[in-house]
Amino acid sequence: MIDVELRKYKIEYPEFSDAELNKFRGEFNVFDIDRNGTIEDHELKKVLEQMGEAHSDDKVKELLNEYETEKGAGVNFSGFLAMIRDLRKDPGTVKGFAQVYKKAQKLVRIEKASGAVHSFAEEERRSFVEHIKYSLGADDDVKEVVGGMQSDNDDLFHVCKDGIILCKLINVARSETIDERSINKKKKKDLSKYEIIENQNLALNSARGIGCSVVNIGAEDLFDAAANPHLVMGLLWQIIKAEVLADVTLTSHPELVRLLEENEELSSLTKLSPEKVLIRWVNFHLKESGSALRIKNFSADIKDSQAYAILLSRIAPVECGKATDILASEDMKKRAEGVLAYADKINCRRFVSATDIVKGQPKLNLAFVATLFNTRPGLKQVEADDASLVSKMAELLDDEGDSREERAFRFWLNSMNLDVHVNNLFEDLRDTLVILQAMDAVEKGSVEWKRVQKAPKNQFQKVGNLNYAVDLGKEKPFLFSLVGIGGKDLLDGNKKLTLALVWQLLRHHTLNLIKGLRMGGKEVSDAMLVKWANESVKARSPETRLIRGLNDSSLADGIYLLQLISSIDKEGRVIDWSTVKRGGTDDAKRDNAKYIISSARKLGCTVFLLWEDIVEVKPKMILTLIGSLMGVALSEKASKQ
Repeated sequence: MIDVELRKYKIEYPEFSDAELNKFRGEFNVFDIDRNGTIEDHELKKVLEQMGEAHSDDKVKELLNEYETEKGAGVNFSGFLAMIRDLRKDPGTVKGFAQVYKKAQKLVRIEKASGAVHSFAEEERRSFVEHIKYSLGADDDVKEVVGGMQSDNDDLFHVCKDGIILCKLINVARSETIDERSINKKKKKDLSKYEIIENQNLALNSARGIGCSVVNIGAEDLFDAAANPHLVMGLLWQIIKAEVLADVTLTSHPELVRLLEENEELSSLTKLSPEKVLIRWVNFHLKESGSALRIKNFSADIKDSQAYAILLSRIAPVECGKATDILASEDMKKRAEGVLAYADKINCRRFVSATDIVKGQPKLNLAFVATLFNTRPGLKQVEADDASLVSKMAELLDDEGDSREERAFRFWLNSMNLDVHVNNLFEDLRDTLVILQAMDAVEKGSVEWKRVQKAPKNQFQKVGNLNYAVDLGKEKPFLFSLVGIGGKDLLDGNKKLTLALVWQLLRHHTLNLIKGLRMGGKEVSDAMLVKWANESVKARSPETRLIRGLNDSSLADGIYLLQLISSIDKEGRVIDWSTVKRGGTDDAKRDNAKYIISSARKLGCTVFLLWEDIVEVKPKMILTLIGSLMGVALSEKASKQ
């Protein structure tokens, strides 16, 4: 039976059965996220992102054009059915929106009680389970539960519920990001909900701290992981992606300068995303092999295994020198199986199945290529006598002094859910819209977008946008100190001045959150932060030495900050004082600093500093830590009133 609403479509499309119309309605709802009866470009873009595909706004609109009732109106259910009808008539020429629809059919649908529909790909679930087994199968804390996981059911979501595996995976992605002392682990009994929420806070805030784009997800969502599998899948992919792409950088692999094209500047390589660097890496080896083949993506362009076969023969000539022999077969599945057999010879059979290669599963193929690169980059090392390349590398290494601040500010910007993912702070802010989007996110409605060139075509328009950003920063509500900073400085990628602007925006954001929680909304100063922290510590531990400012050298040993965290944690659960190191040695300072960051994140703080920032007492980063702690304390106080 079909409902009244669907009956009219039965008349318009008599070739579809009642059951099919009901099925198509459910599939339509996967795309129609806001349930307004029309698939709009922003909704299609979200589905494409979920499938691991990135397209420009213009391309997304182009995909919808064919089945829109009028240009720009979106695709209604009738247009959706017309697309399926055309697809059935001529399945051999699948393109445009019909091609997206066919791929989306592979997604597992979850319809919630609210009516919202979410999806994830089964092949991703299989791959993620295999990755967890590979990474944590020998971990004493979780090996029993990991060993029993199946990939064809909901085991993945059930084992992620308590947050332990998520925390462990983050440490696999970035070693020692989370201090193991901060993880609530199962002992004689199961964890309480309170302990699980702490673990999930720790996992989410630590994921943000390593650059994951974690938005619209909270600890409570993960606690109910089985009911929110799409959120778990999204978070797992972010963590895995952070792991496999971590070393796809010039800093980790200076030999990547070999990918520079003739007369190309180093800056053009540093501003590429890791994904684009990997595409260039594959194409470099294709070119060096003498092949005319080039790839533009990790989906359609790798389905026939030709690029993989050539790549393997280049990066591992001893083990995979005959990899191109697999291309003699016309069977795409057999070719892909051959690719994996050769990849196994260099311990790189990870993430993808032969079917994933043939179907062009973009996320999993990206992870596979990154694994190949991390294992066998196959690029000639930069030698000391190679004057031109050494000079280019010296230019890169000169930037290392600012790298910690750049990393923290970049991760903070990415946590703001901007339209653009920031890969390199100095290069990406030259985009001109990034800083304006960030300012508008910090102070809603502060940017008059009618004054902004949305697609600047020349330097004059770009400088105009950035000059507007600087002028905006000087006015209320920001009131930044931007003497000597102009739009041209930001466009030129001036590191010192770019850091100065972004730091003031981060500081404003941190203090603004506190201001909103204070009665009367009074402005918050550095002195007020110090006063609050001293009063909190004194009430908790009268014998602890108080600080004179955010640059007080006594902060280096971590004891004061640990006492501050304990003053907020009224239950006395977050800090295990028996594990705190005293004596002020370098090792004690390092261990305490790591414990501070994990403990703060466990309380609910989103912080981006590193342990070195605490030990070296970097006032800017200390401000973000204490400010975030104050925000959590005020938020808890407000919730109890």
